[in-house]
Amino acid sequence: MYIPYFVTCSLVIPIVGLLFVLTATNTQNIKNVTLSSTCFTLIFACFVLYQCINFCSDDVFFQEQYVSPFASMFYYNIAFDKVSIWFVLIISFICFLIMLWSLHKPITKPKTFGASLLLFEAMAIGAAISQNLFLLIFFIEGSIIPLIIMICALWQAQNREMLYQFVVYSALSATLAIVACIAIYLKTHTANLQEISNFKGIMETWCFVVLLAGIAVKIPLFPIHFWLPKVHTDAPTECSILLASIVLKFSSLLILKILLPLFDFELYEYKTLISILCSITISIACSSIIFETDLKKIFANVSIIHMNMYFMIVLYSVNSYIYCVLYHSALMCMLFFVVDILQGVCKGRSITSLKNAMLYSVKDKTFVILAIFIAIGAPFTWGFCTDIIAIKELLNISYIIVCISIFAIVIYTTYFFYLYTNTIKKIQIIHSGYVKHDLETKTTQKIAIATLIFTIISATAFAPILF
Repeated sequence: MYIPYFVTCSLVIPIVGLLFVLTATNTQNIKNVTLSSTCFTLIFACFVLYQCINFCSDDVFFQEQYVSPFASMFYYNIAFDKVSIWFVLIISFICFLIMLWSLHKPITKPKTFGASLLLFEAMAIGAAISQNLFLLIFFIEGSIIPLIIMICALWQAQNREMLYQFVVYSALSATLAIVACIAIYLKTHTANLQEISNFKGIMETWCFVVLLAGIAVKIPLFPIHFWLPKVHTDAPTECSILLASIVLKFSSLLILKILLPLFDFELYEYKTLISILCSITISIACSSIIFETDLKKIFANVSIIHMNMYFMIVLYSVNSYIYCVLYHSALMCMLFFVVDILQGVCKGRSITSLKNAMLYSVKDKTFVILAIFIAIGAPFTWGFCTDIIAIKELLNISYIIVCISIFAIVIYTTYFFYLYTNTIKKIQIIHSGYVKHDLETKTTQKIAIATLIFTIISATAFAPILF
């Protein structure tokens, strides 16, 4: 079933919302327009998923391509495929949750924040549906600009080192990716992502190394992984969620759309070196968790451990890789919302500050405890399923890597049990003396619960489709 400009609608909805935000003057109207736009995008993403699963059997759905005779490299070529529909759904859902949470939060520059969020959503969705090599890079690297603007709009910290590091490493990743894409185009004479798989084996090794280095910055991979925990420390909660759940997952788009179709032979040839680098990254991140006191840094290192585990399995099971990455996006979103809840009740993110926390009920405390263990992938929780899938696929590589990964999981899980018994378990409960809950904390908790429900639904939805 052909629907004209069906794919373009996924870009038009947030752009139209952006225009309305720029013309609005009242703060509450700006927030309502932004929320409505993200809501419509989410509804459209659900409709796209319904259309593609029930009515399409091809690998590419509703393709729209407009080639200009004056631009053989960079042209409009977008479509939905079996990977992009899930990425579009995750992106629209996370942006909707962020705006819903910000609805009752005081923002000094609401117009800048709303416009940046909608522009970021449009660019992120554009990256997911791009079928042109340079259009993909344009959307991926272009999404960094509204994210930087959003950081400046929400940022209240005086330390600018975080922003400088984020800009420098983003520029490094963009430069490496652009150089690799230009080399690919000059060698293959095509920018169509559906055709580059026909040119396996003709690319030089240096091009593979350059592209892999650009992807390594976004995963992140040793020795350029130290920037991520530092950026998360000072970044606002909304930006931390976008960074962990969407921006870092752009590396998966580069892997699935360029690296794997064109360089699968090179990936297999250098799998030992890649596995060693991933194992080193996992070991360093695991050791960093033990000595960290900032919750954001701790959870950033947990994310690094999981992303490196998933990267090693991409050669052996693409479906398992996609499942783990998408599920991890939703889990990280919930995790940073929980961190924000704890920061609100503790007036700080350090482990010692948790001892002074006061929650409003036993139910709130139970939710915080469960959400943390689910998000980190503790045993007997839903998040544990991705670790089991990754370890099963890692058995194809080496038993040593499996042992390193299991050791890392055991270490940080044990650490969180220690954290629970010494701090979280001792959080005080405010009883009937305080009837009225803090609005922001309640909203954040509801969103975190919604994210938790979404991860459960997505787990049951992804499994039969991907496997």
